[in-house]
This record gives sequence, structure tokens and C-alpha cells, in this order.
Amino acid sequence: MSLARCWGRVTNLTVTKALGSKVWDVDGAEYIDCTSGIAVTNVGHCHPQVVAAIQKQAEQFIHCQVNVHYSDTLLA
Repeated sequence: MSLARCWGRVTNLTVTKALGSKVWDVDGAEYIDCTSGIAVTNVGHCHPQVVAAIQKQAEQFIHCQVNVHYSDTLLA
């Protein structure tokens, strides 16, 4: 694993699955994710509507550099 030196680890937990507010480690142990990041804080991990929106967008394009060109979804 390669992380910038400024990023330390506070646990040795290796997560293999996440759903809602829960995560599971490599041994199948279940935990409540009290430290979720900005991408999951509001709706949890793998929310069906978020997954569907990501899949739909990924079928069109993944990234648009907004200072070079716009996309219709950005302007909506």
C-alpha cells in the first residue's frame, strides 16, 4: 500500500464491504462506521440511489475538468 507520509493510520482494520452505517473486515467481523468520510456521511455506504446515479454517470463519462469544458449535468 502506498500512502503519502502525511496520512497515518489509527487502526489496522481492513474493510472489505460496507453497507449503510456498517462495515465488515477481512475476517467478516461487523462494525458500525462512526468515522465515515464525506462521500457517505449523509446516506451511508452503497445507498441504492447513489449507486444508480454513479452507474448512470459512468456510462456517459467519468470526469469533466470544469475549467476546460462544462457538462449538461453540471449546468442543470
